[in-house]
Amino acid sequence: MSSVFLTSNEERVTSNSVLIHPTEEYDSFVFLNSIQDPRFDGNSKPWISGQTRNDGCFSEHSIGILLALLLLVTTLSYADEGARFSLKLSQNKAWLGEPVLARFTLSYPQTMKVDSVHFKPAGLEAFEVEELNVSAPKKKHGEVVQNFRYLLTPTKPGTLTIPPQKIELAYQNKKNYRYITHTYRTNPEKITVREVPGALKVVGDYRMRLVSDVNRTLANRPVHLELHIAGIGNTRYIPPFDLKIPGAIVYPSKPQVMTRWLGEGKYRTEFVQRFTVLADEDYTVPSIRFRYFNLQTELPEVLQTPPLAIEVKNPAWERENRLRLAIFAAGFALGGFFVWLLAKFLSRRKRQSELSRAILKAPDDATLYKMLLPYSDRPELRPYLRQLEARLYGRGGEAPDRKKIAEVMRKVKNDSLSK
Repeated sequence: MSSVFLTSNEERVTSNSVLIHPTEEYDSFVFLNSIQDPRFDGNSKPWISGQTRNDGCFSEHSIGILLALLLLVTTLSYADEGARFSLKLSQNKAWLGEPVLARFTLSYPQTMKVDSVHFKPAGLEAFEVEELNVSAPKKKHGEVVQNFRYLLTPTKPGTLTIPPQKIELAYQNKKNYRYITHTYRTNPEKITVREVPGALKVVGDYRMRLVSDVNRTLANRPVHLELHIAGIGNTRYIPPFDLKIPGAIVYPSKPQVMTRWLGEGKYRTEFVQRFTVLADEDYTVPSIRFRYFNLQTELPEVLQTPPLAIEVKNPAWERENRLRLAIFAAGFALGGFFVWLLAKFLSRRKRQSELSRAILKAPDDATLYKMLLPYSDRPELRPYLRQLEARLYGRGGEAPDRKKIAEVMRKVKNDSLSK
């Protein structure tokens, strides 16, 4: 007779001529047609565990086999309690470089006591593997369920196979305190991978923004910029950006990529790069462009940040500018003063010339007298005024020298202007 038992790796093993069953007469097991002393004949009664042999035919070899079979029965009865390990993919078709969400689910009855679980994906050379989330074991409908989530990013086109993945469960036998390990495997899965048009390496669905810690600063004080590209996709493929700002010094940092599990079959990944900028005058951060393959539209797309203006105050430059402005204002005022003097001088010369011509061309003594009368308080002109009065009132006399009168009048004018 034969019985079939499930081993720890879920293979089925056939044991010829072994039957294990409880008896009603003894609180033990009876082994039929298997372990018999050579001295037993066909009419001998089977030996019963726990019963004393009177014929002295029981050997140490038989005891060893008995213990091994008891351990096997305990192990097999535990291993056949219905543990399952499965794999579910978010999709079976993907673009080259598009992450695929893989969920490995372990479930076993609550009556099955598990001390430790060991799982690590293997045989996935055609993928980049990133651990996303490992949930804590949860009890649900009489079972214990635990999920292991990974992002599998294909690195080559074609039909890729995910081979069966194994998980190991271990528990401690309470009778002999030995640890027993059981292995369970998933079914294989296939993913069809297509090449991306235009040979773009970065694929996904993203949003991009550039932020600054300040919009106003002092000269040579650092301004910190952060570039964020967030969404779903292979952000690890985004290359670092080389930011150039005219009139400023830029120090870029090494990009960081963070991936978070959001629950309900969703995740979020983010690319962050920081820049430190130094400048001593106002500057504008130019637009940053990012080109990738959009998984929603299945077309190439370009994201672009708007220009960012930064105001820089420079006290030293402002002091220097104020000094320059003061010097310029002083020079302008001084120049204006000299221009005014020159204009006044020219105007005076013009007036003097006109007065001299008027004195020389006066038609008669009466006209000349009226021209000199306003200056009668000047001693230099009094002799000429008396001469003109004598001639006007009939006392006669020589006519005054008009050239000398014109010369005296120029001196009088100069003296009045200097005062």
